[in-house]
Amino acid sequence: IAIFDAGSSTLDFTYIQLGQKMVIRSLNVAGYKLDEMMLEVALEKCKLARNDVLPEQLPKLLMEMREFKESFYPDQQSLGPKSIFLWIRNANGIDKDSTAKRGDFTMDQNFMNEVLNRQANLQGVMVPATSWKQCCENFIQNCSIHTCDKVILTGGTSHVSALREAVEHYYGSQKVVFSPDPSSTVANGLCNAKRLE
Repeated sequence: IAIFDAGSSTLDFTYIQLGQKMVIRSLNVAGYKLDEMMLEVALEKCKLARNDVLPEQLPKLLMEMREFKESFYPDQQSLGPKSIFLWIRNANGIDKDSTAKRGDFTMDQNFMNEVLNRQANLQGVMVPATSWKQCCENFIQNCSIHTCDKVILTGGTSHVSALREAVEHYYGSQKVVFSPDPSSTVANGLCNAKRLE
């Protein structure tokens, strides 16, 4: 059995044979990196610069991107127009209520395709300059073990259709099993492990 766990920080691969872990690999690219690239594309669509974002606001904007992503997948229904509001810093400090800088973009399939295929320098991966989608596809291809009987895809980022399609492509759709509640897999596993103790 092979398991791909696509979480917020890494895409992990484990191959188990007769109850023993035979192969374990990890890619330092997953959901959080996708959120960062979504923000980059959204700012461009809004004609705003990354330098316009105050460091204090960056976590909030990345959380918004994550929420958009989780609302978009797995159904891939357009969320329609979305807006980015940037805080400004003045003599009185940070003004979180300011609308001095605002941009609008559309959160739909075209937007996500641009994000997934955007060329970027993804640190710590096999190819120094590639897209998020290609990076994950390369990793899945290099992990292909065709002798396994079943492949389980889990983790919150497994909702992203590009990952699902890549796993099905390299392993065969008849072998792939998608977790019914991928976002809660780790939590459920920890609870069950404690109960088994």
